[in-house]
Amino acid sequence: LHSASGQFATAATDGIIHFWNAASGKEIGHTGAETDPIVAMSYSVDGSSLFAAYLGGSVLQWKVPDGTQIGKVMKHSEKMDALAVAPTGRELATGCRDDYVHFWDISSDSALPGKIRHGNPVLAISYHPDGHSIATGCDDHTARIWSLEKGEQSGEPFYLNGRATAVRYTAGDSELTVGGVEDTEVN
Repeated sequence: LHSASGQFATAATDGIIHFWNAASGKEIGHTGAETDPIVAMSYSVDGSSLFAAYLGGSVLQWKVPDGTQIGKVMKHSEKMDALAVAPTGRELATGCRDDYVHFWDISSDSALPGKIRHGNPVLAISYHPDGHSIATGCDDHTARIWSLEKGEQSGEPFYLNGRATAVRYTAGDSELTVGGVEDTEVN
C-alpha cells in the first residue's frame, strides 16, 4: 500500500504484479509475467514505481501503473526473502538466504559497500522512518534493530515462538511490531 497515492499492489502466482486504486478497488495496471516467484514488494517513496524482489535473487523496478520495467536488474547470487526502500528513496535493502542484509543504490542499480550480518536467513526488513536504523526479522526466531551508521545491533534481540516474517515500525515511529508464521501473536 502506498497511502499517499491511494494505490496498492498484489502479486499473483502467475508472476504478474497488479496495481489497484484503493478507493475504487479497480485495477489500474499490471506488469508482464515473470517466471521467478515474487517474495517481497515495496513502493518507491513517491509511489511512482514499485520494487519487486524475486526468490532467485533479482530485484526489478516497475513503473506504476503501466507496469514497464525501469532501470537494470539488481542481481544477487543468493535467494532473497525481503525488501525495503529507505525513507530517502535513494537506497533499498534486501534480505537474503546468505544471512545478510545487502544495500543497493537505486539510481545506479548497483550494490553498495557494507552489509549487516544476521545469524540466519533474513525474512523481513523495515527502515525506521528517520533512516538511522533498520529492523530485521530472521529465520532464527528473532527480530533485531540495527544502527545503520555503525552497522551494529542496537539492544537485545526480540524472541518469537517461530520465524520472524514481518517487522514494521508503528505510525508513531517509537514501536516495532513483529509477527511470524508459527507465532499466533503480533508482538
